Amino acid sequence: MLINYTLINNSDSLYSKLKHFLQLGGGIKLPTGNNGIIRNKRSLPNPIQLGSGSIDYLLNLAYTTRINQFGLNVEGVYRLNTANKNEYKNGNRFAISTKIFGRILLDKIALLPALGMRYDTYAENYSNDYVVEYTGGSSLSIGPSLNVFYKQWALSTEWQKPIKQSLNQGQTKAQPTFSTQLSFYF
Repeated sequence: MLINYTLINNSDSLYSKLKHFLQLGGGIKLPTGNNGIIRNKRSLPNPIQLGSGSIDYLLNLAYTTRINQFGLNVEGVYRLNTANKNEYKNGNRFAISTKIFGRILLDKIALLPALGMRYDTYAENYSNDYVVEYTGGSSLSIGPSLNVFYKQWALSTEWQKPIKQSLNQGQTKAQPTFSTQLSFYF
């Protein structure tokens, strides 16, 4: 669950040509996925379990500025992970992204096509206070996205392709990703 609070929003101002929108948020991730899957009488390694089994905390910041129909968006998310009941802790994570976008208004719908870049960094994982080998790293990705706004609803889609990466000491190669998000603003 993530809750955001709007600190600055002059996007509906008739007196300012340069629009600003700033949100700060925080949240919690609960251990809802299964992290005790066993195959062939052996437990699957923690990084490929369906869940982490831990309670984790999230902080995020989002800033958008726009003049007329073009704008810039910058978002950052920090995830503080805790250890699960088996004393396994995924490394903390930080991601920052930036996008340039256009704004198209259609009757009651606003479309925001964009082109962006994202940098992710992952700290090493720990098992019983020892570093887990072949964990941690970073990646840089680029790609397009589209946000659709209708009343208090927003649908976001994004495709990202890694252009530079150093993950798990070279043992893992990231592939392109596609994500969607549905939001309700109140």
